[in-house]
Amino acid sequence: MHPFSGYTCGRERLPLKQSGAVLIFVLWVFTFLAVLAVNLGYGVRQKIIFLKRIESRSQAQHVTEGCAKAAVAMLLDDLNKSQYQYTPAAKAFRHNNPNRFADITVPDGKCEVSYVDPDGLSSKDVKYGTRDEESKININTADKTVLFRIVSEVLGVDDHLAETLSEAIYDWRQAGESELKGFSSDDYYSNLKDPYPKKSQPFEIIDELMLVKGIDSPSFELLRDYLTVYGAGQVNINMACKKVILALGLDEEVVDRILALRRGADGVDNTSDDHIFSRTFDIAAEVNAYKKLEPEQMKAIDYLNQRNLLGTNSSFFTIRSLGFLNDANDQRHLYVTISSTDNRILYWNEK
Repeated sequence: MHPFSGYTCGRERLPLKQSGAVLIFVLWVFTFLAVLAVNLGYGVRQKIIFLKRIESRSQAQHVTEGCAKAAVAMLLDDLNKSQYQYTPAAKAFRHNNPNRFADITVPDGKCEVSYVDPDGLSSKDVKYGTRDEESKININTADKTVLFRIVSEVLGVDDHLAETLSEAIYDWRQAGESELKGFSSDDYYSNLKDPYPKKSQPFEIIDELMLVKGIDSPSFELLRDYLTVYGAGQVNINMACKKVILALGLDEEVVDRILALRRGADGVDNTSDDHIFSRTFDIAAEVNAYKKLEPEQMKAIDYLNQRNLLGTNSSFFTIRSLGFLNDANDQRHLYVTISSTDNRILYWNEK
């Protein structure tokens, strides 16, 4: 036998079936690696997008904060120029000033300071400027009747629900055990899935309303434009909207006359021809001089003065800043409330 019989030249050949198995294995490995590469690439791409999103939001937040700080500076400058009083020019500058507040340019973006007009017909009625906190009802000082009226006016609910909600708000701030039973008693809060006690102290921030029984997020978003926790409880008659003045107890005819006098010849609030009430005890006489009031109507205004419910000035202002980047759709909301008497930030809420 030839010494090399049974062998091939060079590498030994594998049987056909074994060669096919190797080929399939190699193809499977390549397919697996390809799928793995695609998945890894997709994962990396998602992480890059996520990181860019975080960076974009962070930049948008910086823009929004820059806008709020610029608005605070403009507000304080105007307060100083007007000696911290309300004048027609000061009202227009602070609360209806698109030239200064509608398009504020800051590094990497732009922003606006705006609020929904409380006397507007819809949420699309926007004014540019700051919001006077003392033009609202103070939920720490308002009695049940005033709370009932403002809840009814703003939420448009029936009398029973308005009374239930207003009593729950009033009960939340009252010291000691609740006098109410069932709906907003102490038992209600202690029996929640995640229980918490009734505060039995004044509201510190407006967001606490969402802890009160019956106040859900949509109701809160509506009420926050008409309620405040700042000030001593007097409502600034130079800035209060119709619903707020009605909640104080004046009839609609008197309220309409106050607003008409306040808006001046152009019939638009917060413009340079507005009438300014300087002293609360002159309000009834000034409205009567504009359009004659009935004796009972004048007494109603004087009664509010006697109860110390009316004011003509404010020390607390809220800035709602909306900022967005030049090259992105990210936008951020920031609510800042300041005390103008000591230049302190009292409230800061990012959204």
